[in-house]
Amino acid sequence: MCQVVSGLLLVMDDYANPRVQAHAGAALVNFSEDCPKNILAQYLDLIITKLEQVLMAKVKEVWKTCFCYFMFICPGIRVVKYGCCFN
Repeated sequence: MCQVVSGLLLVMDDYANPRVQAHAGAALVNFSEDCPKNILAQYLDLIITKLEQVLMAKVKEVWKTCFCYFMFICPGIRVVKYGCCFN
């Protein structure tokens, strides 16, 4: 069982393939439902850390995309707060 958790956490590092990442996360949830709690407890810190890393990476990705869209939609805007100027 320990190899399953470790393997799924490893696959969740595959940022080049977000669908694979999502399936690994879903598989981890499904596995966790039936996994004995004493075994799952050993990996709880790793699981939470991995979920936080994936979430933060996705938040940054979405923020960058939204910022690019904003800059495309609003030509000529000056963004002084972030130290950049777009004309």
